[in-house]
Parts: sequence; C-alpha cells; structure tokens
Amino acid sequence: MRKRRNNFLPNHLLDLSLLFLALSSAAVISLSLEHSAARDWFCSLNLCFTATHYSQWNELFYSLAVGTLVSLIFYLVVVRLPDHRNRKIVKSVLRLRYHQFKEDCIINFLEMAGELDAFSQAQELVDFRKFRTYFKGKHPTYGDKWYAVLNNINDYRLAQISNALLQFRHELEFALLKLQANDEEALAVLRHLGHVLNDLSRTQTEYESEKYFGRQMWSLFTEFDLTTGQRDFDLVEDLIDRL
Repeated sequence: MRKRRNNFLPNHLLDLSLLFLALSSAAVISLSLEHSAARDWFCSLNLCFTATHYSQWNELFYSLAVGTLVSLIFYLVVVRLPDHRNRKIVKSVLRLRYHQFKEDCIINFLEMAGELDAFSQAQELVDFRKFRTYFKGKHPTYGDKWYAVLNNINDYRLAQISNALLQFRHELEFALLKLQANDEEALAVLRHLGHVLNDLSRTQTEYESEKYFGRQMWSLFTEFDLTTGQRDFDLVEDLIDRL
C-alpha cells in the first residue's frame, strides 16, 4: 500500500533559512547595542569580541544586521505574504474544481448504473472509499454496478463526462501556470494527469476506447493503481497540497 509522501523539508527549506537569517540578525543587533545586557553576559563567559577599532566593527555589524532585517521584512511583506495568499486561493479553487469534476462524473455514472436519485448520492461518493464500496455493489443485470456503468456507455454520456474532464483539465493547467511548484514530482504527475484527462475526453463508443476509459476512471475514482496497488489517500488532493 503506497503511503503519503512527507515533503516538509524540501517545501520549507527557504522558510527555515530565512528564519535563521532573521534570528541571527536580531541577535547581532542585540549584541551590538551600546548598553547590551546580552553582550555583558557573553563577556562574563569570556566570549567578548575584541579587536582594534572595536567601535567601528561594532557599528558595521549593527548596520549590516539592521539592513538584513529590514530587507527580510520588506521581502516578507512585498513578496512572500502576497505569494502565500495567491497560492492558497489558487489551490483552494483547484481543490474545489476537482471535487466538482468528480461529482459531475459520478452523477453520470450513477444514472448509467440505473440509479434514480443520482444527485443526492453524488456528493457522498466523491470519497474514493465510498465510491469503491458503492460501485463494487451488486447489480441485478451486470454483476456489479461498475460493469453496469461500462455497459451503458453512449455518446450522450461520453459528451457529458468529456465536458467535465476538459473543464477540470483547463482549471488544472491554469493552476500550474499560476503556481511555482514546491515539488517537482507533484508538478510532473499533475501534468501527466492533464494528458490523461485529455485522452479520456476523446473516448469513443468502441471496445478498446471504452476499456481504456473504464480502467483509467476506476483508477482515478478509487485510488487503485495496477502498479502500486491500493492507495489509502486521494492522490490528486495530495499533489495539490504539495504544489
């Protein structure tokens, strides 16, 4: 069973470096003040900085530390905070569009399986565990409900699902253009997903095309992969978080 990847260090290395730089600058400022309790404490431990022209060195370190701290604050206010807010909005919208895409497809799947109350059940089945349980359930004609879906593919249903696929693909492409990815692997997998969505949108009512459609849709909606097996998390949700 494939586990969720932890990307804390790669994603936060810059933040940790900036925090270290800010703390170091604040410490230098504290030690460079004319009447510094911190410097007096270090001197009591025989850790004083002594050199010719001490006051000039002290003034230089103080100026450098203040300049660094001001630059960091400017960077935080002008660059990082707006970027963080923008990333949060784009990822939130993409996650919402992903759920809407799944719900639109599930409504069609339910109706293809003969479910009369598709709209009321679709939102609940967005969860891949509930989707898998439901569509593995027995069907009076086709054995299980997923086979009922595959046996009731027609041009109208393909057009509806194709529209949902292309809409989500466009949202995905827009998000990837707007975001500078923190995780190159997540970026590559989502780009590949965009190609898969495009291929699925071209499904035709002929055997090989329908077979590919059924296999890819089952994998996407149940988190089952023929290579790695059953995942215990939503891969697309995880990839969005890692961007």
